[in-house]
Amino acid sequence: MPKGIYERTEEHNRRLSEVLKGRQFSEESKRKMSESHKGMHHSEETKKKISKNSPQYYKGKFGKNHNTWKGENAHEGSIHIWNIRHYGQADHCELCGKSGNGNGIFFQWANLKNHKYSRDIEDYIQLCNSCHQKMDNGKIDIEMVRELRKQIKYIKIGG
Repeated sequence: MPKGIYERTEEHNRRLSEVLKGRQFSEESKRKMSESHKGMHHSEETKKKISKNSPQYYKGKFGKNHNTWKGENAHEGSIHIWNIRHYGQADHCELCGKSGNGNGIFFQWANLKNHKYSRDIEDYIQLCNSCHQKMDNGKIDIEMVRELRKQIKYIKIGG
């Protein structure tokens, strides 16, 4: 269909996008597409959209300053990463006393609120993988762990 005779609908654009997804173009086709775009310029509005989606735009923006911040609605993995960034990687077990990564033992920030994830460090305790699994499976009384947690003070390391 010749360009300019009709307006493409959102549905048409969506279907076209699906059909072209993952398509490989020959070097000749790439050259022709490049030639056809020579001399074209982006509008100021488009330039702003491009810059807002570039990694440089977000450089140094963390937390609430970042455009994609979801607060407490973030995925559990994102909240774990946030806790590690602010309180450091877990490096010992508060229950059994094991410590030191590198000897085949791994430590984690274990959630004490029945997997209701938050950025409140009071909801977490450092455990080895073994104790963490036992706590999640009910072999270690979570109420006892919560009482132990009240005696521990973690210090924030970053903003």
